[in-house]
Amino acid sequence: YFIFLFYQLKVAREYQQVKRRRESLAPNDPSIKLAELEEDKWQAYQISMQVHLFEPKMLEFMGRIYSLLISWILQVACNGQILSIPTLPSEPNQLLSAFPEWLFDDIADYFILICRSYPIILKSLKFVDVVFFCVQFIGRSNYIKNPYLRGKFVELVAGATDISTMGSFEKMSVEYAFDQPSISSVLMPSLVSFYIDIEHTGRHDQFYHKFHARRFVAMIFKQVWRKNAHREALKSSSQKEFQLFVRFVNMMINDLIYLLDEALQSLQKIRDLDTLLANTAEFNALSADEQTQKRSSYRQEQGQATYFLDVGTETMSMMIEIAKFIPEPFLAPELCSRVASMLNYFLDALVGPKCTNLKVQNKEKYHWNPKEMLQRICSLFICFSESQDFILAVTEDERCFSVARLDETISILNRTYANANIIDSFRQFAERCKKQQQESKEEEIEGEDIPDELLDPLLSTLMKDPVKLPSSGVTVDRTTITRHLLNDSTDPFNRSHLTIDMISTDEEVAAKLKE
Repeated sequence: YFIFLFYQLKVAREYQQVKRRRESLAPNDPSIKLAELEEDKWQAYQISMQVHLFEPKMLEFMGRIYSLLISWILQVACNGQILSIPTLPSEPNQLLSAFPEWLFDDIADYFILICRSYPIILKSLKFVDVVFFCVQFIGRSNYIKNPYLRGKFVELVAGATDISTMGSFEKMSVEYAFDQPSISSVLMPSLVSFYIDIEHTGRHDQFYHKFHARRFVAMIFKQVWRKNAHREALKSSSQKEFQLFVRFVNMMINDLIYLLDEALQSLQKIRDLDTLLANTAEFNALSADEQTQKRSSYRQEQGQATYFLDVGTETMSMMIEIAKFIPEPFLAPELCSRVASMLNYFLDALVGPKCTNLKVQNKEKYHWNPKEMLQRICSLFICFSESQDFILAVTEDERCFSVARLDETISILNRTYANANIIDSFRQFAERCKKQQQESKEEEIEGEDIPDELLDPLLSTLMKDPVKLPSSGVTVDRTTITRHLLNDSTDPFNRSHLTIDMISTDEEVAAKLKE
């Protein structure tokens, strides 16, 4: 079945290509008749295959088979026990380990198809068992080592949470499934584990594929975050495994920096190309190859800007909701200054002297709304505004922090009729920053008065908690090396393996700091 389904997708793509070629022809083109016949042929292929592949009774029958298969797999995983709510052992048994991956792959493909295109089939299935099955395996890398296969389960759950196209009965089935304690207690922690695992997979396209997979995670967060049980489960998990959650937050920060930075660069290029294309004389002066290359670049930048803005906005929305409810990981010593510098950087991009580079024609086409983006950034500032450590980190960012930027932001928020609570909270945050900057100036210690041995060798800042690296013997600040290890488990000075439990306090330097 899935072989023919894959072929049907190829037919659908070919039909769309033929259709676009026909639409690109002029009405008086002599080849228009042949193009129309070719389009009709591929359309007939597509419809005939859909009639056979998507016959409702056959899909319903397949759903029952896969539901039985899910029950059997869970029974095998629980060592033959038949439980109303199966609890998987910490390690898989030998029989389950021998199951081929395509068995799980087929289950995911079928239910992704049903949720996406034929949700009415859910009426005849016990969908809560399907969601429970997916949730059990999403965060268990020891059960399913292939992160791409677990990514399909994430895609399936994301498709199930999108109830906008479902009927009332299907919506009730989905809502009932996600309200079950066996699912609400596991889903969010499992997504956190998956978000981390998909970072390194060993494949050549792992960098770009992770954004595709993590986008489904953001979609699930958006849909289930309103349910208190899911929020509490995530908060409980963050408290039990704080360092794991810090890694999760660090990866969210990495993703957001990359996505929004790429989006803003694409918008600047689009603005430049808009100017060029509007100048007919200058554009016509280019050679035919150069004109083709400029148009191709224009289409490419448009697609990239739209994609990066969509995924970046979804990631930022997820970050805001988590930060409001669980701010502690964002304020961990190894992340606090990083969060501050990221927000300062994007605030400067939106309200700083180069903000005019982001003004493009037809911004709605790229889903670019600078006013909403500015409010989201301000919301993140506000989430951490009660932390004095965060205020200090914001004002110590010499690259992007400016009191003038804060004043300009407040002025823009007032002019664009932003939410009154955001304006008031951000104004209070700005006042705290101004006060902290003034205090820091009064207490400032000149850099030349600090001995080099007390400065962090990576950041050239005064160390607070000096630790010695066992392999290289270099002394660095604990916060600096902890932040480095979130992304790379090696000694930055000789690339040897290093973990946080291998470092120890440098008592000699610590004593000098106390003096």
